[in-house]
Amino acid sequence: MLEDFVTEDNPVRVIDVFIEGLDLETLWFERVIAKGKGSSGYHPAILLKLYIYGYLNRVQSSRRLEKDSHRNVELMWLLV
Repeated sequence: MLEDFVTEDNPVRVIDVFIEGLDLETLWFERVIAKGKGSSGYHPAILLKLYIYGYLNRVQSSRRLEKDSHRNVELMWLLV
């Protein structure tokens, strides 16, 4: 279980609490509520978490973020 590998004082928990506390719809994020057509896209909260994680860890490449999301336990926990 991923929860066992992320300690209580891990910075990814701060990112998670911060983003989950935002009302993305009032902040003008589009597609917070899915339209129900076609294949579903990524929720804006997930992408924002990924972006902030990359910024705090100095990961500028989207390709590297994608690669890290498959092998970094902290990032896996954050994006679930």
